[in-house]
Amino acid sequence: MKKRKTLYIHWFLFQIISLKRIVITAVILTVLCCLKCLSTSINMPYDSIIYGFWGYGNGGFSVSEFIGTLIVNGIPVYYIAIFLSEERQSKSSYIIIRMKKLRNWFWQFQIAVSVVILMYLGLYVILNGLFPKLIGLNGDGSVIRELYHIIGADIEYPALEIFISALLRYLEIMVWQMVLVCTFSLRKNIMAAFISLLTLNIFNIIALPWWYPIGISSIQRYRLSANLTEDALVVGGILFLAYVTGCIYMKQKGLEKLFD
Repeated sequence: MKKRKTLYIHWFLFQIISLKRIVITAVILTVLCCLKCLSTSINMPYDSIIYGFWGYGNGGFSVSEFIGTLIVNGIPVYYIAIFLSEERQSKSSYIIIRMKKLRNWFWQFQIAVSVVILMYLGLYVILNGLFPKLIGLNGDGSVIRELYHIIGADIEYPALEIFISALLRYLEIMVWQMVLVCTFSLRKNIMAAFISLLTLNIFNIIALPWWYPIGISSIQRYRLSANLTEDALVVGGILFLAYVTGCIYMKQKGLEKLFD
């Protein structure tokens, strides 16, 4: 009888997530929600959630939008980076030894990372939706509709817009952490990996092709037409391809470099 593979996903989760980190994350996201509502006249839950995924554009520069997106996308990636650095330092990790193959370690690590990012975005959406209600803000949704009008799009189904925006942001953060993992396998330095991510984001200041994957989950980047589904499928495909490319590199060369 073939022996079943042991799953260590829960071990990865406990290494990346802690109560302290959850509290710190909630505080940071709450502060961002507060600043957003006070500076943009956002006054409805739908408005607040959608604007949370507004991001930054391509070929222009807004300090608040740029830094806000870096913080939101970077929080889970930072926790993942800490885990990678610790794993790198303890080459004799009993998990790697018990798994016997680095490939098994990598795939279970990626599953755990995907769960962490899903939980993080769930918290992000909840806080964005609750904050306007908690401080007693009310409105008619005109702020977001005006922003959509500026980029030449329309918002007909807010719930669908939120779901797709959250899904695309999930895919992009998965790409961010894959860039981090790949760079870390090459340089063996977390700071170098973060600088690479920052550089890839700064490139958006110049007018790059619209399909440039970093920052593409920002609503003002991917809403290219009135067809939400078509835009989402194209952008989702680009992000998925970028993630798979990173996985192929790690499978063929990166894993050996990561722990050599």
